[in-house]
Amino acid sequence: MRDSCNDLNYKHEYQVVFIEPNDGSHVFGLQIGSPFTYPTGSLPVANAQSLRILARDLTVVFETSFTRDQWHNFAVQVDWDAITLGVYYSKGPMLLSPTSRKAVLNKGLVAGPDGQGDFHFGVLKLPIANPADSVSQATDVVHRGLQENTTETLHYSGVFVEGVTGGVSAGYGLKIPALKN
Repeated sequence: MRDSCNDLNYKHEYQVVFIEPNDGSHVFGLQIGSPFTYPTGSLPVANAQSLRILARDLTVVFETSFTRDQWHNFAVQVDWDAITLGVYYSKGPMLLSPTSRKAVLNKGLVAGPDGQGDFHFGVLKLPIANPADSVSQATDVVHRGLQENTTETLHYSGVFVEGVTGGVSAGYGLKIPALKN
């Protein structure tokens, strides 16, 4: 949930939910804010206050406005065999529903254990490139860059990892069919 008192700084990129294989890429990611770029362009970007689900190749699979003081509910279905993603979404107390009629190909994902990874959720805030840094320094988002507004809040509730055999949990104990490609 977006916090009214300590909102995020939308000039920055926030990676808030993702699966990270050993190569450092993401199987999928839930992103908010302005994507990190070098050189830094005009900030914040037009869709900075949107929630975006990105596939491995950074294609936006789903996007919606990140409204204040309202829960945003997601399920991301990863089919490791078919190498696809399915996204489900709702607001507030509403049941999840699919955002598309079928799962989408997750281009570039490696099949099998090498394509899988660790599940993360939190607030990973990328810096803004420091114009005083060299090119190699400016793209080192782990050790360099500018970070301001460090008093920010993002609320989570009910983070689950589950199989889709028998369907996807839509809320209130109900299941809906998993997406097929």
